[in-house]
Order: sequence, then C-alpha cells, then structure tokens
Amino acid sequence: MQIPVLEENPENTQNNDDDTPQTGNVSVTVKDDNGNPLQGVDVLVSDGTTGIKYEGTTGSAGGCNINNVPVGTYELLGIKEGYKQYYGNITVVAGNNRAEFVMIEE
Repeated sequence: MQIPVLEENPENTQNNDDDTPQTGNVSVTVKDDNGNPLQGVDVLVSDGTTGIKYEGTTGSAGGCNINNVPVGTYELLGIKEGYKQYYGNITVVAGNNRAEFVMIEE
C-alpha cells in the first residue's frame, strides 16, 4: 500500500478566530503503475465514524480537487474498474492539502 504524500501550504492557512469550523482543500493526483495519469478514478475522503463522505473523480490529467473538508483524519479511497482499490489515510489541515497515489491493474 502506498502512503499518500501530504503537503500543507502555510500561505493559505485559514485564521480561526471565531467558531467557524476550519476546512481544507484536498488536491489528489492518481497514476497507474507505469506513472501515467489515471482518468475516471472515484476518490473518496470518508469519515468512518460518522459515515460522511467527500467525493471527486479524476480528470484526464489524473487529478481532482475535493474542497471544504473539515480538518481531521479520514480514510482515502481510490476506486476504478479494472484496478485494485486503493486505501489509505489522510489528515486534512486548514488550507491546501495534497495526496498522490498509484493504482495497480487487476
């Protein structure tokens, strides 16, 4: 299992001086095992405790953005027919987050 790479952009960190919940934006890039961008991957950022899911689908460059995800730790899933399902974890922080993973053909 490949661990997603996460990066926080400190210039975009949100200020939380009030009671507004902090959120982060997750930019996901998915590649096949040859390093090529993988289009049509359903990406889920899921809270296993509450069942709340945030979803996106990768485009032709293998990327998708999932915005306004409350800060916290989530399950990260990648699903595409003909490929082994990807499963990992992601900790979302306020601001911009990045995850990259590889999916292997079945």
